[in-house]
Amino acid sequence: MRDLQPFTWSILSCLVLSFSGTAIAQDAVDDVLRDRIDTLVTTPDLTIDGAPIAAVGLIDELYAERGYEPAWTDPALVQQLFDQVVSSAGHGLNPEDYHVQQIGSRLAPAPGFRAPAFSADTEILCTDALARLAVALHFGKLDPTSFDPEWNFTRPISHRNPVKAFNQILESKSVARALSEAGPQNPRYAWFRSALRKYRSIQARGGWPTVAPGPVLAVGDIGPRVGELRRRLRATDDLTGPDPDNPDDFDTGLEAGVRRFQSRHGLDTDGKVGKRTLEELNVPVEARINQLRASLERMRWVFRDHPDEYLIVDIAGYHAYLMRNGEEVWPTR
Repeated sequence: MRDLQPFTWSILSCLVLSFSGTAIAQDAVDDVLRDRIDTLVTTPDLTIDGAPIAAVGLIDELYAERGYEPAWTDPALVQQLFDQVVSSAGHGLNPEDYHVQQIGSRLAPAPGFRAPAFSADTEILCTDALARLAVALHFGKLDPTSFDPEWNFTRPISHRNPVKAFNQILESKSVARALSEAGPQNPRYAWFRSALRKYRSIQARGGWPTVAPGPVLAVGDIGPRVGELRRRLRATDDLTGPDPDNPDDFDTGLEAGVRRFQSRHGLDTDGKVGKRTLEELNVPVEARINQLRASLERMRWVFRDHPDEYLIVDIAGYHAYLMRNGEEVWPTR
Protein backbone atom coordinates (compact mmCIF):
# COMPACT_ATOMS: atom_id res chain seq x y z
CA MET A 1 0.00 0.00 0.00
CA ARG A 2 2.88 2.35 0.87
CA ASP A 3 4.29 1.76 -2.63
CA LEU A 4 1.15 3.29 -4.14
CA GLN A 5 1.18 6.46 -2.06
CA PRO A 6 3.75 8.42 -4.12
CA PHE A 7 1.82 7.55 -7.29
CA THR A 8 -1.51 8.51 -5.70
CA TRP A 9 -0.20 11.84 -4.44
CA SER A 10 1.29 12.50 -7.86
CA ILE A 11 -2.11 12.00 -9.54
CA LEU A 12 -3.87 14.21 -6.98
CA SER A 13 -1.26 16.92 -7.45
CA CYS A 14 -1.78 16.87 -11.22
CA LEU A 15 -5.55 17.13 -10.79
CA VAL A 16 -5.24 20.08 -8.40
CA LEU A 17 -2.85 21.88 -10.75
CA SER A 18 -5.12 21.11 -13.71
CA PHE A 19 -8.24 22.55 -12.06
CA SER A 20 -6.28 25.50 -10.73
CA GLY A 21 -4.92 26.21 -14.22
CA THR A 22 -8.43 26.10 -15.68
CA ALA A 23 -9.66 28.61 -13.11
CA ILE A 24 -6.72 30.91 -13.82
CA ALA A 25 -7.34 30.67 -17.56
CA GLN A 26 -11.04 31.50 -17.11
CA ASP A 27 -10.16 34.44 -14.88
CA ALA A 28 -7.79 35.71 -17.56
CA VAL A 29 -10.53 35.44 -20.21
CA ASP A 30 -12.95 37.32 -17.97
CA ASP A 31 -10.37 40.05 -17.37
CA VAL A 32 -9.71 40.44 -21.10
CA LEU A 33 -13.42 40.79 -21.80
CA ARG A 34 -13.88 43.24 -18.92
CA ASP A 35 -11.00 45.39 -20.15
CA ARG A 36 -12.31 45.39 -23.72
CA ILE A 37 -15.79 46.42 -22.58
CA ASP A 38 -14.27 49.17 -20.42
CA THR A 39 -12.55 50.43 -23.57
CA LEU A 40 -15.86 50.26 -25.42
CA VAL A 41 -17.64 52.30 -22.75
CA THR A 42 -14.95 54.98 -22.54
CA THR A 43 -14.17 55.33 -26.27
CA PRO A 44 -16.66 57.41 -28.27
CA ASP A 45 -17.74 55.92 -31.60
CA LEU A 46 -15.72 52.74 -31.17
CA THR A 47 -15.76 50.39 -34.15
CA ILE A 48 -14.66 46.76 -34.46
CA ASP A 49 -13.45 45.74 -37.91
CA GLY A 50 -15.23 48.81 -39.23
CA ALA A 51 -18.55 47.99 -37.51
CA PRO A 52 -19.93 50.68 -35.18
CA ILE A 53 -21.14 49.36 -31.83
CA ALA A 54 -24.53 50.73 -30.76
CA ALA A 55 -25.74 48.72 -27.74
CA VAL A 56 -22.95 49.96 -25.46
CA GLY A 57 -25.06 50.29 -22.32
CA LEU A 58 -26.68 46.87 -22.75
CA ILE A 59 -23.33 45.17 -23.40
CA ASP A 60 -21.80 46.76 -20.30
CA GLU A 61 -24.69 45.72 -18.04
CA LEU A 62 -25.14 42.30 -19.61
CA TYR A 63 -21.57 41.15 -19.12
CA ALA A 64 -21.41 42.62 -15.62
CA GLU A 65 -24.51 40.49 -14.89
CA ARG A 66 -22.67 37.47 -16.32
CA GLY A 67 -19.51 38.15 -14.33
CA TYR A 68 -17.84 38.76 -17.73
CA GLU A 69 -18.26 35.13 -18.70
CA PRO A 70 -18.16 34.81 -22.52
CA ALA A 71 -21.37 33.79 -24.28
CA TRP A 72 -20.32 33.18 -27.91
CA THR A 73 -17.55 30.60 -27.66
CA ASP A 74 -19.74 27.93 -29.33
CA PRO A 75 -19.47 28.29 -33.14
CA ALA A 76 -22.95 26.77 -33.49
CA LEU A 77 -24.45 29.69 -31.57
CA VAL A 78 -22.56 32.19 -33.70
CA GLN A 79 -23.84 30.36 -36.78
CA GLN A 80 -27.42 30.68 -35.48
CA LEU A 81 -26.95 34.42 -35.16
CA PHE A 82 -25.30 34.72 -38.57
CA ASP A 83 -28.15 32.84 -40.26
CA GLN A 84 -30.69 35.16 -38.63
CA VAL A 85 -28.72 38.24 -39.68
CA VAL A 86 -28.63 37.02 -43.29
CA SER A 87 -32.36 36.26 -43.22
CA SER A 88 -33.12 39.78 -41.91
CA ALA A 89 -33.18 40.79 -45.59
CA GLY A 90 -36.49 38.91 -45.76
CA HIS A 91 -37.89 41.44 -43.30
CA GLY A 92 -36.81 44.29 -45.57
CA LEU A 93 -33.81 45.04 -43.35
CA ASN A 94 -30.16 45.38 -44.38
CA PRO A 95 -27.91 42.62 -42.98
CA GLU A 96 -24.96 45.03 -43.15
CA ASP A 97 -26.54 46.90 -40.23
CA TYR A 98 -26.10 43.78 -38.09
CA HIS A 99 -22.43 43.06 -38.76
CA VAL A 100 -22.99 40.30 -41.29
CA GLN A 101 -19.49 40.59 -42.80
CA GLN A 102 -17.70 40.75 -39.47
CA ILE A 103 -19.55 37.75 -38.03
CA GLY A 104 -19.25 35.80 -41.28
CA SER A 105 -15.48 36.29 -41.36
CA ARG A 106 -15.24 34.72 -37.91
CA LEU A 107 -17.17 31.66 -39.04
CA ALA A 108 -15.10 31.28 -42.21
CA PRO A 109 -11.66 32.76 -41.48
CA ALA A 110 -9.05 33.25 -44.16
CA PRO A 111 -7.04 30.14 -45.17
CA GLY A 112 -4.28 29.39 -42.71
CA PHE A 113 -5.87 31.48 -39.96
CA ARG A 114 -7.19 29.64 -36.93
CA ALA A 115 -9.76 31.64 -35.05
CA PRO A 116 -9.27 31.62 -31.25
CA ALA A 117 -11.83 29.83 -29.07
CA PHE A 118 -12.44 33.15 -27.32
CA SER A 119 -12.35 36.66 -28.70
CA ALA A 120 -13.54 39.74 -26.81
CA ASP A 121 -14.29 41.46 -30.10
CA THR A 122 -16.41 38.54 -31.27
CA GLU A 123 -18.36 38.71 -28.01
CA ILE A 124 -19.07 42.41 -28.47
CA LEU A 125 -19.91 42.12 -32.17
CA CYS A 126 -22.32 39.21 -31.71
CA THR A 127 -24.08 40.72 -28.69
CA ASP A 128 -24.42 44.06 -30.44
CA ALA A 129 -25.83 42.36 -33.56
CA LEU A 130 -28.31 40.36 -31.47
CA ALA A 131 -29.50 43.47 -29.63
CA ARG A 132 -29.77 45.59 -32.79
CA LEU A 133 -31.69 42.94 -34.72
CA ALA A 134 -34.04 42.04 -31.85
CA VAL A 135 -34.98 45.70 -31.34
CA ALA A 136 -35.37 46.33 -35.10
CA LEU A 137 -37.67 43.32 -35.52
CA HIS A 138 -39.77 44.16 -32.49
CA PHE A 139 -40.04 47.95 -32.78
CA GLY A 140 -38.76 48.80 -36.25
CA LYS A 141 -35.37 50.14 -37.26
CA LEU A 142 -36.49 53.77 -37.21
CA ASP A 143 -38.24 55.74 -34.50
CA PRO A 144 -41.61 56.89 -35.92
CA THR A 145 -41.64 59.94 -33.64
CA SER A 146 -38.77 61.32 -35.71
CA PHE A 147 -41.24 61.56 -38.61
CA ASP A 148 -44.37 62.47 -36.68
CA PRO A 149 -44.14 64.12 -33.24
CA GLU A 150 -47.82 63.24 -32.66
CA TRP A 151 -47.11 59.51 -32.90
CA ASN A 152 -48.97 57.84 -30.02
CA PHE A 153 -47.78 54.22 -30.07
CA THR A 154 -45.42 53.48 -27.19
CA ARG A 155 -42.09 51.67 -27.51
CA PRO A 156 -41.51 49.99 -24.13
CA ILE A 157 -39.23 46.97 -24.38
CA SER A 158 -41.53 45.01 -22.01
CA HIS A 159 -42.14 44.54 -18.34
CA ARG A 160 -39.06 42.27 -18.30
CA ASN A 161 -35.59 43.48 -17.50
CA PRO A 162 -33.92 43.63 -20.96
CA VAL A 163 -30.52 42.60 -19.56
CA LYS A 164 -31.99 39.50 -17.95
CA ALA A 165 -34.03 38.77 -21.09
CA PHE A 166 -30.96 38.86 -23.34
CA ASN A 167 -28.96 36.82 -20.86
CA GLN A 168 -31.71 34.19 -20.84
CA ILE A 169 -31.51 33.99 -24.65
CA LEU A 170 -27.76 33.46 -24.48
CA GLU A 171 -27.96 30.92 -21.67
CA SER A 172 -30.64 28.90 -23.47
CA LYS A 173 -28.78 29.19 -26.80
CA SER A 174 -32.14 29.97 -28.41
CA VAL A 175 -31.01 32.89 -30.59
CA ALA A 176 -32.84 31.67 -33.71
CA ARG A 177 -36.14 31.12 -31.88
CA ALA A 178 -35.95 34.42 -30.00
CA LEU A 179 -35.36 36.41 -33.18
CA SER A 180 -38.02 34.52 -35.13
CA GLU A 181 -40.52 35.51 -32.43
CA ALA A 182 -39.37 39.14 -32.21
CA GLY A 183 -41.13 40.35 -35.37
CA PRO A 184 -44.89 40.87 -35.71
CA GLN A 185 -46.83 37.61 -35.47
CA ASN A 186 -49.44 38.85 -37.89
CA PRO A 187 -50.76 37.30 -41.13
CA ARG A 188 -50.51 40.63 -42.97
CA TYR A 189 -46.83 40.92 -42.04
CA ALA A 190 -46.21 37.41 -43.33
CA TRP A 191 -48.08 38.27 -46.54
CA PHE A 192 -45.89 41.33 -47.16
CA ARG A 193 -42.75 39.28 -46.54
CA SER A 194 -43.96 36.80 -49.15
CA ALA A 195 -44.61 39.65 -51.59
CA LEU A 196 -41.10 40.98 -50.97
CA ARG A 197 -39.62 37.57 -51.84
CA LYS A 198 -41.68 37.48 -55.02
CA TYR A 199 -40.66 40.94 -56.20
CA ARG A 200 -37.01 40.31 -55.42
CA SER A 201 -37.26 37.16 -57.52
CA ILE A 202 -38.67 39.26 -60.37
CA GLN A 203 -35.83 41.73 -59.89
CA ALA A 204 -33.28 38.91 -60.09
CA ARG A 205 -34.78 37.88 -63.44
CA GLY A 206 -34.32 41.39 -64.82
CA GLY A 207 -37.54 43.08 -63.70
CA TRP A 208 -40.49 43.70 -66.03
CA PRO A 209 -40.83 45.49 -69.37
CA THR A 210 -42.32 48.96 -69.64
CA VAL A 211 -45.30 49.80 -71.80
CA ALA A 212 -44.59 52.59 -74.26
CA PRO A 213 -46.63 55.81 -73.94
CA GLY A 214 -49.55 56.32 -76.27
CA PRO A 215 -53.33 56.45 -76.42
CA VAL A 216 -55.63 54.46 -74.14
CA LEU A 217 -55.44 50.71 -74.71
CA ALA A 218 -58.66 48.67 -74.64
CA VAL A 219 -60.25 45.52 -76.01
CA GLY A 220 -59.95 45.39 -79.79
CA ASP A 221 -56.68 47.30 -80.03
CA ILE A 222 -53.79 45.66 -81.88
CA GLY A 223 -50.13 46.60 -81.89
CA PRO A 224 -46.72 46.21 -80.20
CA ARG A 225 -47.86 48.15 -77.10
CA VAL A 226 -50.41 45.43 -76.47
CA GLY A 227 -47.64 42.83 -76.57
CA GLU A 228 -45.63 44.91 -74.07
CA LEU A 229 -48.67 45.11 -71.82
CA ARG A 230 -49.15 41.35 -72.01
CA ARG A 231 -45.52 40.67 -71.02
CA ARG A 232 -45.73 43.24 -68.21
CA LEU A 233 -48.81 41.66 -66.66
CA ARG A 234 -47.35 38.15 -66.89
CA ALA A 235 -44.33 39.27 -64.85
CA THR A 236 -46.55 39.87 -61.81
CA ASP A 237 -48.99 36.99 -62.47
CA ASP A 238 -51.83 39.38 -63.19
CA LEU A 239 -52.15 37.57 -66.50
CA THR A 240 -52.17 33.79 -66.68
CA GLY A 241 -53.19 31.21 -69.25
CA PRO A 242 -52.04 30.82 -72.86
CA ASP A 243 -51.54 33.72 -75.26
CA PRO A 244 -53.88 34.12 -78.22
CA ASP A 245 -52.63 33.37 -81.72
CA ASN A 246 -51.66 37.05 -82.00
CA PRO A 247 -50.13 38.28 -78.69
CA ASP A 248 -50.46 41.86 -79.94
CA ASP A 249 -54.26 41.53 -79.89
CA PHE A 250 -56.03 43.08 -76.86
CA ASP A 251 -58.58 40.37 -76.08
CA THR A 252 -60.94 39.81 -73.13
CA GLY A 253 -58.34 37.67 -71.33
CA LEU A 254 -55.91 40.59 -71.34
CA GLU A 255 -58.71 42.87 -70.17
CA ALA A 256 -59.24 40.59 -67.14
CA GLY A 257 -55.50 40.83 -66.38
CA VAL A 258 -55.66 44.63 -66.52
CA ARG A 259 -58.64 44.62 -64.15
CA ARG A 260 -56.74 42.40 -61.72
CA PHE A 261 -53.75 44.76 -61.80
CA GLN A 262 -56.00 47.80 -61.32
CA SER A 263 -57.77 46.22 -58.36
CA ARG A 264 -54.45 45.45 -56.64
CA HIS A 265 -53.32 49.06 -57.05
CA GLY A 266 -56.51 50.80 -56.01
CA LEU A 267 -57.38 51.99 -59.51
CA ASP A 268 -60.72 52.09 -61.29
CA THR A 269 -61.19 48.57 -62.63
CA ASP A 270 -62.36 49.52 -66.13
CA GLY A 271 -59.97 47.12 -67.90
CA LYS A 272 -58.49 49.97 -69.96
CA VAL A 273 -54.90 51.23 -69.83
CA GLY A 274 -55.16 54.99 -69.47
CA LYS A 275 -52.72 57.46 -67.97
CA ARG A 276 -52.95 56.36 -64.31
CA THR A 277 -52.84 52.65 -65.08
CA LEU A 278 -49.89 53.17 -67.42
CA GLU A 279 -48.01 55.08 -64.69
CA GLU A 280 -48.53 52.24 -62.21
CA LEU A 281 -47.53 49.61 -64.75
CA ASN A 282 -44.25 51.41 -65.43
CA VAL A 283 -43.16 51.81 -61.81
CA PRO A 284 -39.81 49.93 -61.65
CA VAL A 285 -39.59 46.74 -59.62
CA GLU A 286 -36.93 48.38 -57.41
CA ALA A 287 -39.45 51.03 -56.38
CA ARG A 288 -42.04 48.36 -55.55
CA ILE A 289 -39.47 46.56 -53.41
CA ASN A 290 -38.75 49.75 -51.49
CA GLN A 291 -42.48 50.28 -50.96
CA LEU A 292 -42.77 46.78 -49.51
CA ARG A 293 -39.76 47.37 -47.25
CA ALA A 294 -41.30 50.62 -46.00
CA SER A 295 -44.62 48.87 -45.36
CA LEU A 296 -42.90 46.12 -43.36
CA GLU A 297 -41.19 48.78 -41.26
CA ARG A 298 -44.49 50.54 -40.56
CA MET A 299 -46.02 47.20 -39.55
CA ARG A 300 -43.22 46.72 -37.02
CA TRP A 301 -44.20 50.08 -35.51
CA VAL A 302 -47.82 49.11 -34.89
CA PHE A 303 -48.37 45.34 -35.13
CA ARG A 304 -47.50 44.46 -31.55
CA ASP A 305 -49.28 44.67 -28.20
CA HIS A 306 -52.58 45.31 -29.98
CA PRO A 307 -55.96 44.11 -28.66
CA ASP A 308 -57.55 40.87 -29.80
CA GLU A 309 -59.89 42.83 -32.07
CA TYR A 310 -58.82 45.73 -34.26
CA LEU A 311 -59.42 47.32 -37.66
CA ILE A 312 -56.88 47.68 -40.46
CA VAL A 313 -57.59 50.44 -42.96
CA ASP A 314 -55.78 50.19 -46.30
CA ILE A 315 -56.03 53.80 -47.45
CA ALA A 316 -54.35 53.26 -50.81
CA GLY A 317 -56.47 50.21 -51.60
CA TYR A 318 -59.75 51.61 -50.24
CA HIS A 319 -60.33 48.56 -48.07
CA ALA A 320 -60.83 47.85 -44.38
CA TYR A 321 -60.32 44.56 -42.55
CA LEU A 322 -61.67 43.59 -39.16
CA MET A 323 -59.20 41.32 -37.34
CA ARG A 324 -60.11 39.09 -34.40
CA ASN A 325 -57.61 36.84 -32.61
CA GLY A 326 -55.19 37.13 -35.52
CA GLU A 327 -57.80 36.17 -38.13
CA GLU A 328 -59.44 38.35 -40.77
CA VAL A 329 -63.18 38.07 -40.05
CA TRP A 330 -64.67 40.87 -42.16
CA PRO A 331 -63.21 42.60 -45.23
CA THR A 332 -65.03 45.52 -46.79
CA ARG A 333 -64.54 48.39 -49.19
